[in-house]
Amino acid sequence: GGGGNGGSGGKGGNAWSAPAEVTGGHGGAAFPVGTYAGARVVMGGGGGSAPANNNNSNDYPHGAAGGGIILIRARQITIPSNSSLTLSANGGTAPRSTQDGGGGGGAGGTVLCATCTVGALTRLTASATGGAGADTLWPTGNGTPDMHGPGGGGGGGVVLLSGAPASTTVTGGAAGHARSGNADGGVYGATAGSAGVSSTSTDVLASPGADPGCGCVPTAVVVSSFEALAASRGAVVEWETASEAGTAGFVLERQDGSAGWREVHTGLLPALPEVAQGGTYRLVDETAPAASDSPLVYRLTEVERSGRTLEYGPFEVAVDWSHAAVETTESFSSRSHPLVAAPAIERIATEGRIRKPQALKLGVREAGIYELSAAAIASGLGETLESVRSMIRTGQVRITNLGTPIAWEAGEAAHGVRFFGVPPESVYTAENIYWLWPRQAGTVMESFDGGSPEPASQDQTYTDTLHVEKNLFAGLTTALSTEADYWYWEMVASGDPKLGSKTVTFDVPGVASSRSAATLVVNLYGASETGVEGEHGAAVSLNGQPLGTARWQGIGAYRMKLAIPAGALHRGLNSLTVTGVKGNGVPFDYFYLNSLDLTYRRLYDGGGAPLTVVGDGNRVITVRGFSDSQLLGYDITAPAGPRVLTRGTITADGTAYSLSFVPASVARRYLVLSTSAVRAPRIEPWNPPIQPLGAPGRLPSHLIIAPRVLADAAEELALYHRSQGLDARLIEAEQIYDELTFGLVTPRAIEALLSRVDAGSARRPRSVVLVGSGTYDYKDYLGLGGNLLPPLMIRTEAGLVAADSELVLGTDTVIGRVPAQSPTEVEGYLRKLAAYESARPGEWQEAVTILADNPDKGGDFDVDADRLAALVPPPYSAQKLYLGPLPLPSLRRDLLAGLAEGRFLVAFVGHAGVDRLAAEGILTSADVPALAATDALPVVTAFSCHVGRFDLAGFRCLGDHLVTNDGRGAVAVFAPAGLNYNTQSLGLGEAVFNAVFAASSRRRDVRLAEILREAIASHAAAGGSTTTSRGYNLLGDPAVRLKRGE
Repeated sequence: GGGGNGGSGGKGGNAWSAPAEVTGGHGGAAFPVGTYAGARVVMGGGGGSAPANNNNSNDYPHGAAGGGIILIRARQITIPSNSSLTLSANGGTAPRSTQDGGGGGGAGGTVLCATCTVGALTRLTASATGGAGADTLWPTGNGTPDMHGPGGGGGGGVVLLSGAPASTTVTGGAAGHARSGNADGGVYGATAGSAGVSSTSTDVLASPGADPGCGCVPTAVVVSSFEALAASRGAVVEWETASEAGTAGFVLERQDGSAGWREVHTGLLPALPEVAQGGTYRLVDETAPAASDSPLVYRLTEVERSGRTLEYGPFEVAVDWSHAAVETTESFSSRSHPLVAAPAIERIATEGRIRKPQALKLGVREAGIYELSAAAIASGLGETLESVRSMIRTGQVRITNLGTPIAWEAGEAAHGVRFFGVPPESVYTAENIYWLWPRQAGTVMESFDGGSPEPASQDQTYTDTLHVEKNLFAGLTTALSTEADYWYWEMVASGDPKLGSKTVTFDVPGVASSRSAATLVVNLYGASETGVEGEHGAAVSLNGQPLGTARWQGIGAYRMKLAIPAGALHRGLNSLTVTGVKGNGVPFDYFYLNSLDLTYRRLYDGGGAPLTVVGDGNRVITVRGFSDSQLLGYDITAPAGPRVLTRGTITADGTAYSLSFVPASVARRYLVLSTSAVRAPRIEPWNPPIQPLGAPGRLPSHLIIAPRVLADAAEELALYHRSQGLDARLIEAEQIYDELTFGLVTPRAIEALLSRVDAGSARRPRSVVLVGSGTYDYKDYLGLGGNLLPPLMIRTEAGLVAADSELVLGTDTVIGRVPAQSPTEVEGYLRKLAAYESARPGEWQEAVTILADNPDKGGDFDVDADRLAALVPPPYSAQKLYLGPLPLPSLRRDLLAGLAEGRFLVAFVGHAGVDRLAAEGILTSADVPALAATDALPVVTAFSCHVGRFDLAGFRCLGDHLVTNDGRGAVAVFAPAGLNYNTQSLGLGEAVFNAVFAASSRRRDVRLAEILREAIASHAAAGGSTTTSRGYNLLGDPAVRLKRGE
């Protein structure tokens, strides 16, 4: 068979003089290559050997060699315009066999070419093709065909490039043929190799194991402060971070004279789990030379979960040893920067407040039986009570979910309707939406007869599976999919004194017997990838009794199935301990505890709570433990069509009650509950919109989308734009959800709207503004609110980050967001926008400020800022404020003074945290409320990292503060949400500057959307990374008219 790499090798041909199903050797398997940071690459596999004539061991027909590896990593690659570059790592073609069988073709190898220069690879041709399998002889002695099996083709290889090339080829090799002279007997069972893997992404710049060599490494951590204070046990070293992304931990070293750098602790200091906003760390350096007059010099190394390391410092700190300034009982501690809940906003009803509602939307968050009283239905629909009861009696009530009819039952005397509701199967919302339609024929629940059996014995049991899960933090940096459930319970850091072992407690009701068998599945998730085999290790114990250990590899889910011995499982409270077991040679090991699935024999006793049961071979089911006799039973095997129990036996046993019935089968699922446990759904009156989304010609040039709680304020924004001659219209987000996703809140509904062409006008909106904040916490697990308009996420080197541009991907629509958390903030932004567009003419309209960070291995930021400044033409003036040539106080003074005077454009190049430009804080979120109030506001562009990360629950980014602060900050901010490579960001920055100052853009009424549309298109045409531009968010209204000079 052929060798394998990116694609699998083809199989060898059939055996000589054998039936066709007797095939030759298997091809090599495809290597699971990844295009992400931390992925590994290999050489192409060689083709397999074939059998020789009469097993002549001296002359086996060998397979061909696989392709090798080509690695090029450079800051700049220059291919002259009159030339081209070809990189080939092709697999070999197996030589034609002179024996019986043919050898396999070699697999294509690997070509990895990474450069920070945008558009550098447009004249590059890269190939890693599989080689062809060997042809074989086709003896035709005595006129009888006598075929021998040819070789299988080699699999295609791997081509990973940081930009778009002229062409790439990773095809698999062809299968060999059986030939006799010019006669072709065909492949005789041999197959071709499959195609390999080809990717063009800046992700390859972060391949582990070496510095990219191009001076544009994004820093996952921004260290915003570093100090040391005297303590009774030496010095307490404290550092703060303003952002983190995929950080495993830190190593702190102190300079120790001639001995050089010396670690001041043992082991890796674990980072806070998944805190993009950063935090504060404290470590006691017990060996610090107390009373020394010389400053202490430290170096901090960040270790990322991919194994990459980045150094920060050296930091020179003077310590006042005259008194202990701080006392601490912990050798190491950490805390995240505080989170702040968004203000609560009262939900606003639909147009039913004005028009008579046509339906009711019913919100459901948990599985159970839900009831709507006739009175509640009448109130919601504006009907009389008697008319509603008549509809119920005649079955003229229709309930649906996701367009599917839902069976319901009428209460006694038509007092209401009951249905079985379930939570949504969606990562984007915790609330499922059911619809109640009056005067439509509905689906009435069927019934089942449970008989009148005598109660079963109290020790009767069934097999149940209990799912236990707590969602305490989001694993955004390790999520492998944007649709993944990225919420976890605990983090374990193997070997760490605090985090190396985690204990959780959970309640197990109705355990039948400690002697019965039980199985526990512990759902874990690998959160680091070092490349060491068996890098993750876990040991699990239940109530102090060891259950087992496991080892696994890589980032991703791992299911640990364990048998629970007799006596280990308790009825009621149980304690589970998960301990990390670091293997030999593993530098660090991080994994998450996700959830537990316990399968055990359970009593039919819910302790008064609703209980879901199965017959499990029992002739009679008796569910006990209820405190009243008003009991209900349902067959919920089909959730949309449950059946109601019409006959059973209710028995009193002292103060408790039970329900007994005969199950229809072993596996059918039943829900038994008291009437007091029947739930009430959230009820919202609904009317069809006056202007349906599908109506021809209804999509405007500028579309405003806002949730209903912000709709009144957002409508004022639409009115303002219309008064300025712009075709603008507001569509409430709820209308989009109702018409496109049956009421379920999901950004996919907005994506569906914006990706289609308007049937009436054959156009899409030219620009869109989303009005409302949005976070990654779609289901509000953290209780911080603020998810008024949920965003779509994309997967980047920083993990999952919000990217509103995904909603319009593949179109030329420009989208922005006003991340307001309240109507007051929307109104404030409108005042800011109107004041800006009517601002006084002045020199500020020609003033551009360009900010640059200190140059370091992340980039020559001063040089790159000069490149932007060179694109500013007269009469505009470019003020250069560069950190390094200017001390921080002077730079901040000049910047704040310039903002007070007014600026047309402010651009920043360098490192940035979620709340700041540069680690030192050229401009921070804390500065914004104190900025001078002015209508001469700039557009701020940050060609850096994190500044546009509006999706953090409870923590507003700098871009958010600049845009939503009334009368201060910026009229718009164009900035990234995640990590970026400086040169790719600079390429986008140059495209933006070219578009801003192009002759065609110099008219005074040009809108920001036109500038960004041109910039993004030209950046892509020049070979710029679309990953970079997709990761940028526009905060503000893209329809703003730029106040440029004449």
